Amino acid sequence: MHPTSKIIALKAQRQLQIFNLELKSKLKSHVMNEDVTFWKWINEKTIGLVTETSVYHWSIDSDASAPQKMFERHTSLQGAQIISYKVNSEDKWMTLVGISQQNGRVVGNMQLYSKDRSVSQPIEGHAAAFAELQLEGAPSKTKLFTFAVRNATGAKVCLTFNYC
Repeated sequence: MHPTSKIIALKAQRQLQIFNLELKSKLKSHVMNEDVTFWKWINEKTIGLVTETSVYHWSIDSDASAPQKMFERHTSLQGAQIISYKVNSEDKWMTLVGISQQNGRVVGNMQLYSKDRSVSQPIEGHAAAFAELQLEGAPSKTKLFTFAVRNATGAKVCLTFNYC
């Protein structure tokens, strides 16, 4: 279900559809080439779709009916259960989070992707978020990327300021 409007997205095997419930009309439809393992609304206009190999964005505003491929999944997420996908407010940075079982414990792996540079960085972690903070006296907002990791030796939270 859309976060604020009466719009619903449905998936039946590889068939994707978006409907406007108020207007009782189909907005979009597409058949994917591979199964979608995770999906979520990433903003008011776009659904993030994750397959075993790639991440796509599907805009309800775009004239194109097919989702746009954003990046390929990193090998560190191969076989992982995807639990989260986040995009920063400028749609320039994305992070995909997955978990898997290794040596009797749950291991978290993330992929941080820069759209401008078309490059990914694998990071050990279980949760991530993007944020913006207006500091007193600063001319513009400070961009934040934060993530949490819990490994065999302990847990930590990491913050990165002005990552762009």
